[in-house]
Amino acid sequence: MRRIFLSFVALLALVSYGYAQGTPKTKAQLNTEVGVDFADNTTGAITPALLRAVINDIVASYLDPLTIIAGANITITGSLPGGLTIAAAGGGGSVANPTATIGLTPVNGSASSATRSDGAPPLSQAITPVWTGIHAFTNDARFKNGEPWADVKAWGAVCNNVTDDTAAIQSAIASMNAGGGTVYFPPGACKITSTLFITGSVCLVGTNANASSIQAQADFPAIDFSAAVSYGCIEKLSVFGYVNNAATNPTVFVHANAVVNMRDCRIWGGGAALYTLGVDGVIENCFIGGAGTGPASGSIVSQGANWYVRVKVDTVGVSTTSGFYQANPAVPGTILENHFVQCDFSGSYTYSVKVDDAAGNSAIMVFDGSVFNSPINIANAKWVAFNSAEIGNTTLVHGAGALTIGNSFAFSATTVSGAGVDRHCANNKNITC
Repeated sequence: MRRIFLSFVALLALVSYGYAQGTPKTKAQLNTEVGVDFADNTTGAITPALLRAVINDIVASYLDPLTIIAGANITITGSLPGGLTIAAAGGGGSVANPTATIGLTPVNGSASSATRSDGAPPLSQAITPVWTGIHAFTNDARFKNGEPWADVKAWGAVCNNVTDDTAAIQSAIASMNAGGGTVYFPPGACKITSTLFITGSVCLVGTNANASSIQAQADFPAIDFSAAVSYGCIEKLSVFGYVNNAATNPTVFVHANAVVNMRDCRIWGGGAALYTLGVDGVIENCFIGGAGTGPASGSIVSQGANWYVRVKVDTVGVSTTSGFYQANPAVPGTILENHFVQCDFSGSYTYSVKVDDAAGNSAIMVFDGSVFNSPINIANAKWVAFNSAEIGNTTLVHGAGALTIGNSFAFSATTVSGAGVDRHCANNKNITC
């Protein structure tokens, strides 16, 4: 910088002297007297505009390139007209802990890392960006923190249905269990070999149920929501369990009193696709199909109380005991209120619906605008109601508790059978109570 200053002072002094004497210096004379190498050495007077250009050339010649001596600490504030190049003299060395804000984009690098311009190995630490405003990413970007949201691939999942992604997904879930948040599954099939445990308000969210999936390929619960979960969820995601009649474990298990919502999802396979002891959850627009054939198995097995809206309950290519099986309450003496709105029980089952709460004093079941293809068995219940139902099988058994059927239609003449006597039927077609 001292050399720049002296050259600048000398140039100004000579030019000023020339003008004062009335004899302006030519460019050739300045070359000789000052030692400045002009781009054009032809004769001619020095004008103010040319003087400014010369000064700019002098300054630029001494600032390009900028050499940073090892051990120096340099802080850049404001903005640069171009990129920031970090190069090591002699092709060695590195720059530790560089940071930059977006706008200071390193040469040959990206907005979040720097590549040395001399072709040597990358910097010892990537540049840490500070994001402001709106930024478009031209390449595939993964986010690991930025809570409360985590991409399973940022935690190491591959999701090619070959690599075991269990540990990576569980790590992503664990990062959200304490405070709650979203664990995102990009398109792909994420293979797991053991149960994923959720203990907090964690939502598992995919791109859509046809693109993003969790694949459990043996007889174990794929997902376990603990009793401590409040407003956990599964959305836009498929969860595949063990698709085999020998399956004994559910694909998704919800513990007593947990609140878990499911939307736009598919839950497939297992002794029960969904086994829930949870309460107050909403299952909406999901496709649920189990594979179990045990006495207390089916697509959905419930010892809880939840809402089901536009849910399709089906089989997975193998005959299953029940579409929906309501068992005795997880907490004795609890009233189990399960409501179904516009649901489709059209799979091949022993029973589309079976209700057996053992004591006959807890299960309240309301089916509104739903479709049934297989027999219905109300063994024990407090009260079961069918309204605007479409019944496609002639077997409807009522063992105990109250039964109400109204404004409903059966494809063939159907007579309610069984020992139950508390029946109320009105405005039905082909149904006799």
